[in-house]
Amino acid sequence: NIIFILADDLGFGDLGFSPFSSEEFKGIKTPHLQRLAASGLTLTNFHTVSPVCSPSRVSILTGLFPWRVGVDFI
Repeated sequence: NIIFILADDLGFGDLGFSPFSSEEFKGIKTPHLQRLAASGLTLTNFHTVSPVCSPSRVSILTGLFPWRVGVDFI
């Protein structure tokens, strides 16, 4: 099974289980996500087609570039 979580405005070091979290900032406390990450695979290298939410979601759902379906920026 694959669980794909897409969050808006979430930085790469914001979660506690992220390897990019610093010592002074342990990230947001998310015990359920931390337990899920500890028992599974956490991918840390990713790319997106757009810096905003709607075109990224369209790309994930359709497999196309957002401008191919008419959603450039919203």
